[in-house]
Amino acid sequence: MRSLRNRMVVGGGCVISFIAAFVFATSRGESGTGEYRAQPSDRSGVELLMVTFTSGSCSACAEPYLPPLLEEAKISIQEEARNRGLEFVAMGVGVDGSVGLGMENLARFGEFDEVVLGRSWTNSAALAYMFQDFPGEAAVPQVVVLQRSIDGAPGLRRSVSDARLLARKVGPQELRAWRQAGFPLPMVVP
Repeated sequence: MRSLRNRMVVGGGCVISFIAAFVFATSRGESGTGEYRAQPSDRSGVELLMVTFTSGSCSACAEPYLPPLLEEAKISIQEEARNRGLEFVAMGVGVDGSVGLGMENLARFGEFDEVVLGRSWTNSAALAYMFQDFPGEAAVPQVVVLQRSIDGAPGLRRSVSDARLLARKVGPQELRAWRQAGFPLPMVVP
């Protein structure tokens, strides 16, 4: 029992360290390029959602070019959303089995408005944006961009409607080509 308690204390300390490192890095702007800042929003309306999938055990996700590339993508798509009169949401997804590993890995990629961690390929974001609602290749690094409507009033029942896949970029080659092209997205009328 004592060794279990010691492991729990050590394990809990690691999780707290990961959380502290994540909060510290994002608050000081030291992760990624530090340019994208999460924008809290509880509004209804049409939004562009950029979902970034990474993993701490993925060698391509550890490449030094990736954090600045994904930061540029967030900023570019946020600007595109503004130009279209839409909201923007950046979601970071760690498809690691461990919440701590996922948190440590995502901290390298700057701020997100929302994060989904743990449960590996069966976490809620992987299920929704890779397997069920918008099926695609189960691979990382990957970026999925959707346009969707959030219906309902703040604090009340909410729903998502008219969700459309605008882009899916999988792997280093597609992500670099997308950057080279300026992160284009097709026009969709809400």
